Amino acid sequence: MLIVVVRDSPYEDHHRDDLKMRAVGRALKLAWAEPGTRLGLWSNFSAQFGATVFALLWGFPFLVSGQGLTPRAASGLLIVMTITTIVTSPLIGGFVTRWPYSRSTLIPWIVGSIMAVWAVVLVWPGRAPLWLLVVLVVVLAVGGPGSMVGFDLARTFNPPTRLGSATGIVNVGGFVASLGTVALIGIVLDQVAPGGPSTYTVDSFRAAMSVQYIVWCSVLSRSCVSGARPALRSDVTSRTCMPRRARTRLAAHARAADAAARSLVDTETVSLPICDELGSAWVFADRWVGDLQKNTAVIRCLQGYRMTERP
Repeated sequence: MLIVVVRDSPYEDHHRDDLKMRAVGRALKLAWAEPGTRLGLWSNFSAQFGATVFALLWGFPFLVSGQGLTPRAASGLLIVMTITTIVTSPLIGGFVTRWPYSRSTLIPWIVGSIMAVWAVVLVWPGRAPLWLLVVLVVVLAVGGPGSMVGFDLARTFNPPTRLGSATGIVNVGGFVASLGTVALIGIVLDQVAPGGPSTYTVDSFRAAMSVQYIVWCSVLSRSCVSGARPALRSDVTSRTCMPRRARTRLAAHARAADAAARSLVDTETVSLPICDELGSAWVFADRWVGDLQKNTAVIRCLQGYRMTERP
């Protein structure tokens, strides 16, 4: 109804609408052509859906009907999951800020941990013990904030004019995976327990929850990650080729720039020492990394040191 009734502009100018649609299509095409956008998409795709599927739909029946918990105990585990998400979100954000070139390796560790814990739960004979279910919900919860790293990857590899398109592409990944997995689990449950929710058992959910590995393997397959591989190499190049001593020296330039900013109050004189330290960091980084990595390395080192202009 909105598409039919509401117009995007009060002017009857179809040519303008065609130009706008072509511009949107061109922006999406350029954003998708950037390997960093695809790397962010698959990062968000693989890390988010486990927590979303569990928290929004299938977690409660899995815990109650499959694992035999009381509704109160199942609700308590979902609360633990929410609290874990709140606690780990700033921790992951701080990790990405401090070690930006470890972003690409953080996601596989998170996804691998989720897959490993789910494997233990699914192969456990009978119903899993409560402590294992607590570990499951905690690890699943980390996948939510971990999936946000995909947006940071898209932001790093795209110019400001394409950030909206790149962010939209990344955002699609997690929800497509979540909705697809929700449907797949429901289809499997309909096949193994055609009598409905009252007939769900631990074996029913063992078969249904196993379909998550199909989604994870689709991301890990060569066809999915090949397009993002250049961005993965670019994202870790600086971390692998820059020695520890070099990274320490680069951070020292950032701290010196921060000290200069804090010691001077005159806006006109602050710029000189800051530019001097920034230039030193830039030249030093140029010995170890390429243009893109150099840009990101210096900016990330100084990212936490924000100067406020005085009126």
